[in-house]
Amino acid sequence: DCGNIHRPPGILRQPNLNGRGWLLKKKDFGWLEIKPQTSYQISLANVELMTDGRLKGNMNQQFKGNYAAEKRNEAGGDENGEILKQVLVKKYPDWSIDSIVFKKLKDSREPLQRNLYLTINNAAQVNDDFIYLKPTLHSGWEVNPFKSPKRYYPVEFPYPTNEQFILNLKIPKGYKIEEMPKPISLVLPPEDARFQYLISVKDDVINVVVKISVKKTDFAVLEYEYLKRFFDDVAKKLDEQIVLKKVGN
Repeated sequence: DCGNIHRPPGILRQPNLNGRGWLLKKKDFGWLEIKPQTSYQISLANVELMTDGRLKGNMNQQFKGNYAAEKRNEAGGDENGEILKQVLVKKYPDWSIDSIVFKKLKDSREPLQRNLYLTINNAAQVNDDFIYLKPTLHSGWEVNPFKSPKRYYPVEFPYPTNEQFILNLKIPKGYKIEEMPKPISLVLPPEDARFQYLISVKDDVINVVVKISVKKTDFAVLEYEYLKRFFDDVAKKLDEQIVLKKVGN
């Protein structure tokens, strides 16, 4: 794809992922099947919860494949991160970003890494002696994209995806865990999509691991009901909250 400097060989823009491409050589030509690579995203957030509902810390992210190309486009080649700050603050108004550090921003053949040092305002709801927090922050799957009860055309994902979100959450002193989500694992048979939600506690740190992958890119109309139900269950799980209670009350 010579139309974008952020895309290495083999990583095509979504409009070009149409199943086939025309191969041209001096002595050969013909249709060639296009098989998009899996795109990966890993986010590791180490944050501390304040008693006023803010989160402070850093988020270390790595992107591969089309995800990396899209994030490089967002950054606009600015290694100081000022362009990306504007993009993220517009997308997430409660984010206050102190700084952004990139690795391999201009090397499109390598995975892109970026580290955000930030404060997330209004991340948790404080109500008397209780604090309520959704620990997944911004996975992007909190809302099911498939809202229609029926589908009359196939569903096409542009490329396979594999996403992982890890949160290490330090709870404030003087609070204990009153309630938190339970682990769960979901599979869209046979292995078209998979979702895993793990949660554990050690001392005053809550660890949450969310994994979601979509291997299949084309779903027939008759498969839509199962696809919608799968992402309904994902969205419901990601909407669950951790409840903290002030100790001694």
